[in-house]
Amino acid sequence: MYKKDNKIIADFLLASPDNMVRGFTFVLLSIQQPTQGLADKMFEVDQQGLECRHLNYGKTVTKRDGLAYVQANKKAIFERLTHHVSQGLDDVENISKALLFVYNTPNLGMVKSAFVLQLLGFDVSCIDSHNLKRLGWKQSQVSLPKTLKHESKMRKIRAYVSQTQQKGTAYWWDSWCHYVAGNIANKKLTTGQQVSKYHIEAILPKA
Repeated sequence: MYKKDNKIIADFLLASPDNMVRGFTFVLLSIQQPTQGLADKMFEVDQQGLECRHLNYGKTVTKRDGLAYVQANKKAIFERLTHHVSQGLDDVENISKALLFVYNTPNLGMVKSAFVLQLLGFDVSCIDSHNLKRLGWKQSQVSLPKTLKHESKMRKIRAYVSQTQQKGTAYWWDSWCHYVAGNIANKKLTTGQQVSKYHIEAILPKA
């Protein structure tokens, strides 16, 4: 599923700065939300922009802050991430630098920053709450406090990237899609294949 569906997404996101903004928008909207409603939320953001109610989530920093940042810096973000793509999709150091760069986006933590990179085709994965439960990991293992010094952040990011690469991004994508399919929050998406393809439906704009 990942190899086929993600290629469509990655090719789309890497085609222009505006397309890449859609990838960030999807990831921001996915925070603490079921997958099956994200296409509708994306459409509402398309229609309403930064005023959309689905961007309200967050205490001191909101999804709206994150999207506003990405929109204001879309050309620089696009150039930086396409450069990292050209430097290798599976190199731990390159991915770690790219992840720290994405992490500067307001409202994105380490795992959701990794999700942005996963959508772009990098060999890194989003170890979200579902995966934490599956693995028996603690939240602290995937948290990256803003107060950490640069090198401490890089050490933790490198360790995170290396851990996800042990099984690889395709494994994590496919197994996550199967795991959440048909659960209480995704009753309309009954198979892993449907969950995977739904990412395409949500991220690519409606014709």
